[in-house]
Amino acid sequence: NWQTIDNPAADGWTIEARASLAKKALDQLGAVLFNADKDGDESIDVALTNAFAPNSQISHIVLSTSPSVYTDSQFEVARLTTDPEPELARPREALRELSDLWATCTDVRFEFKVFRASDDDGTLATQQLVAVSGRRNGQPVEQHASWTIRWDESTSQRPKIQQLTVTKLEQTTLAAPSPLFVDKTDAVLGKDSAYRDQLLYGLNYWLERNQDMRYFSPLGNPGLAIGDVNGDGLDDLYLCQEANLPNRLFLQQPDGTARDAAAEWRVDWLDGSRSALLVDLDNDGDQDLVVAVLGGLVIASNVGDHFEVQDVLSTHDDTTSLTAADFDLDGDLDLYICVDYPNDFFASTREVPVQGGAANRIYHDANNAGKNALYRNDHKDGKLHFTDVTHEVGLDENNRRYSWASCWDDFDNDGDQDLYVSNDFGRNNLYVNDGGTFHDAAAEVNGEDSASGMSATWGDADGDGWMDLYISNMFSSAGGRITFQPEFKEDADEAIRQRLQRFARGNTLLLNHAGADNAIRHFDDVSVAAGVHVGRWAWSSNFVDINNDGWQDLVVANGYITTDDTGDL
Repeated sequence: NWQTIDNPAADGWTIEARASLAKKALDQLGAVLFNADKDGDESIDVALTNAFAPNSQISHIVLSTSPSVYTDSQFEVARLTTDPEPELARPREALRELSDLWATCTDVRFEFKVFRASDDDGTLATQQLVAVSGRRNGQPVEQHASWTIRWDESTSQRPKIQQLTVTKLEQTTLAAPSPLFVDKTDAVLGKDSAYRDQLLYGLNYWLERNQDMRYFSPLGNPGLAIGDVNGDGLDDLYLCQEANLPNRLFLQQPDGTARDAAAEWRVDWLDGSRSALLVDLDNDGDQDLVVAVLGGLVIASNVGDHFEVQDVLSTHDDTTSLTAADFDLDGDLDLYICVDYPNDFFASTREVPVQGGAANRIYHDANNAGKNALYRNDHKDGKLHFTDVTHEVGLDENNRRYSWASCWDDFDNDGDQDLYVSNDFGRNNLYVNDGGTFHDAAAEVNGEDSASGMSATWGDADGDGWMDLYISNMFSSAGGRITFQPEFKEDADEAIRQRLQRFARGNTLLLNHAGADNAIRHFDDVSVAAGVHVGRWAWSSNFVDINNDGWQDLVVANGYITTDDTGDL
């Protein structure tokens, strides 16, 4: 079982084994401190006895008098002003403040993530993220903190905290008693049989029943598109599905519900579908449909009451996502398709039943994937026609990476659309558009962000008129610990070790700035300073102004498969 396999002590990783015990001690401490059912004095006594060493010290740990750094009609944000050399005291009073604070809350949840562990002259030192959330007087409140801890391991039972220093603490309170967003899926789709008989069963159910498993990944990553397909002024939803499950087209009704009309609109295709766009391809004023299936792009024209397939463009098999932009400024939308694994990879091996390892792939700099493609829109006389111009326009440069998503915007403010491609297992691409031809300038402008790229989004984060980039990668506390330990890649070059360490850091915010001559643009990585790198196991993200204050906020979709066994992702 996994408990036997996951045994760092048996493998000689002593720091990791010690950090594992420290994490258990923190979880036990949290269960005491953030438990409203326990008496305050009892909680403090238990915490001091079980979690803190004699003569231990702790810095200020709560936001009792910290001023708000941001307030509007929806949010109040407060931050602790930290001192490089904070005053340390005995822990009882600080723990009492923390326990009393959360004792007034309901629905309290907490989590510790130990993301760094080291041996400092025989003393275990750890860095951890602390997240606590709940409802105070009916209002949602959450705190995010960073703690640095030195541990006393003199007892054989468990490590105890010798010194705890808070290096960061932020609290956000929502003014309204209701959450910002409410799940309305059942209210909108619940009366439709497509929802009840197909979608509600979930991916695991269909995994056991689908015989077409070549690219049937348990990640469950088909996409969707939103647009007004019937011209009634209401947005509709096209939902991609895995192979042998019909895609769905939900038409929005005046009462806010939606009904599936995929069959009558002739788009209930059974091909495994990964991504879709509802866009006007022929400039006739309605929304046409493009769907990336495994091995192709289905081009369907909107004829008023249904879609008619006009072409199926050939692509490499493992399509992932699809974007549209007018790259050549001829007035119509062109199509760019991203591809992950090389053709027939899953058909040629029985060793890897899911999207995981690939033969001869260099984990931190892979260049043996499928090929992305750019299709130029050459529609004429009402007929849709597309031409593969990938090689012709320069987009075949560095085009064998494991691509998950792309996004278009005018990076250099020269009037045309540039293209950023987010790649798993290594470097990303920034294809700068120069009059309809491209070159990959990512390395030149510090834009490669070599990591596990899942998506990217453009937005003017600092309001200077130049588009910045936010890239979804993966934050891993385990990776942050392990890759910095002496046993990790002992024989590897330090540059390689650093690139692998970067994979665990998380998401990236790149600000678009001018160079010394004010002409050559470059990116500055401000992810950690801006506090936006911990997007957890991130997939997709978007800049969006949530509170209508004129500044671009970030929404990050994250998570992974959840099972009853906490040792299994």
